Amino acid sequence: MSPTTPIAFSGNPKLYRRQAIVLSLIVHVWIYLFFVATKYLGQDENWLSVWQLPLFLLISAVITAWMHYRWVMRLDAQYGKGSGWELKEVTVKLPILRERR
Repeated sequence: MSPTTPIAFSGNPKLYRRQAIVLSLIVHVWIYLFFVATKYLGQDENWLSVWQLPLFLLISAVITAWMHYRWVMRLDAQYGKGSGWELKEVTVKLPILRERR
């Protein structure tokens, strides 16, 4: 494969959706655990019963997963208007092997 050959995506919409959800959940769980460690261990405050932060992170995770999925689908050109894509016919002359004498 030459450096100018575009790399094709090897997935499908179901795989992309699963990857978007898993990535979003991992990032948001990590953020939540970081805040818990900072508040609980760093300042001796027990605030785990507060419901606003987990709700905010859940809403943020859903929005992030949805945006990630849309972005990957647009990259894969399976979704969207397709106005940014252009298909041109290309003719290539392949070399012909000469017979050796």
